[in-house]
Amino acid sequence: MSINKTLYSASFTAASLAFNETNALLPILMSTDADVLIKDEIRENRLLHIHSEQSRKRVITEIQKRFRSVGRSFWELYMNQQEKEQRTFLFFVLLKCYRLLFDFHFNVVIPKWRSVEQKVATSDFLSELYELAAKDKFVDSWSEQTKKKVAKTYIVILKQCGILDAVTMNLSSLRLKDENYAYFLQNNEGWFLEACLLPAYEIERIKEILR
Repeated sequence: MSINKTLYSASFTAASLAFNETNALLPILMSTDADVLIKDEIRENRLLHIHSEQSRKRVITEIQKRFRSVGRSFWELYMNQQEKEQRTFLFFVLLKCYRLLFDFHFNVVIPKWRSVEQKVATSDFLSELYELAAKDKFVDSWSEQTKKKVAKTYIVILKQCGILDAVTMNLSSLRLKDENYAYFLQNNEGWFLEACLLPAYEIERIKEILR
């Protein structure tokens, strides 16, 4: 595979889940003057309070990318949620926006969840990266330091969204109100219910209620 045709990116390491940063920028991103206001924030640093302008640009670029990966109706629904639900919604955005995180989740996290252990570690994601690197020249070109940062950042994301216990490293399901799952089912994103580590019978129950 050509490096230019790769599906993968490590750019999410600039912002991890970015819960506070996303919420700070969301009113700007929803505005008709978004482009002007974003340029002002990069220059003035009124909302993010990130000291380095270069770091600020990187974080804003990633949040813009995530914002555009879903429709406006998603963000309108997001703004009406409590923090726990918002973190789950942001987790969906990351899985949708970054193919590497989607593959991490479905190739590593879900199989671990279905195993006896139900734990994950940085080494699990590094192993997945090495397998991907064998098939993808761009991933293979990453330094060992970058690969470790990618793996560690996903561990951080899992903790920030609540799917991974910070102390025990145990996995657990993410739970939303039944009606909040409607967005995902109605927009052909039903895979996210599985990503939340819901058991099959629970997914079927939700689908039945929302039919």
